[in-house]
Amino acid sequence: MNIYLKVFLIVIAAVYIISPVDALPGPVDDIIIAILTAYFSGRQSGREKYRAASESVKALDEVLVSLKMNAANNYKDAAQADYRKAKKLLEEMKAEGAVADSALQRYEQEMAGWDSAMEGFTHKDQKPDYEGLR
Repeated sequence: MNIYLKVFLIVIAAVYIISPVDALPGPVDDIIIAILTAYFSGRQSGREKYRAASESVKALDEVLVSLKMNAANNYKDAAQADYRKAKKLLEEMKAEGAVADSALQRYEQEMAGWDSAMEGFTHKDQKPDYEGLR
């Protein structure tokens, strides 16, 4: 919900609660208006949830494209960094729960493929960072 609409809703509710005009006798209608205002002003709209989910998916897709490019060009350090970043983003997406289960399963399958590929993907003289990869 737009911030201006939230503020407007709160102001209208406050004016109604303060005013002497009531739809129901006593504080019953005032309590109902206060509860509804708190609910609707704090709630995220479907569009906001979709936007947050699509931004998470877009960020993960960008990191995966970078990972594929760095792995294909044999940029091992950059590929390892992208792999760790992709794992972190995937965990954040799981925690948020705003992304569909089918999309999460697809990303988990793709990351499972990268788990084995990145295990030995280091320079010859570089000591592998296996703890950072898991």
